[in-house]
Amino acid sequence: MRFLAIASLFEFHWMLNTFTLIGDCIQCFGMSHWFFERRKETVVIPVGKITKMMIYNHLGAIILLAIGKIFFKPIRLFLTNLRRVLRTAKQYSNVVRFFQACCLVCIHSNERFFRYISKNLLVQMSIWGEDFKKSA
Repeated sequence: MRFLAIASLFEFHWMLNTFTLIGDCIQCFGMSHWFFERRKETVVIPVGKITKMMIYNHLGAIILLAIGKIFFKPIRLFLTNLRRVLRTAKQYSNVVRFFQACCLVCIHSNERFFRYISKNLLVQMSIWGEDFKKSA
């Protein structure tokens, strides 16, 4: 019974992320359509066409991004708090300096990876129409 509750919570969080990202992607497609239009005063944004194009071409990337956000968000929060604790720790202790040398490198490399999982990915996908790998 407890496993079912945890699975339902995971599914709810995944669906919430997915619908939020779909809305963000539609908004990014609309903004890119407006940006590349010559006469900006009379632009009609075809929401139906944008939604259809997004579902056919980019829904898999959005679902992958939603799943990635679920799994990597707790790790990202833990590493952010660890970095803050390590930076505010006293510098004269050799143990603290050792952990700073080891952990801050790992935290920096993870932050570079987490840049791929961001809303900038949706903007790149909407402007250039590329897939997940090229946009990231």
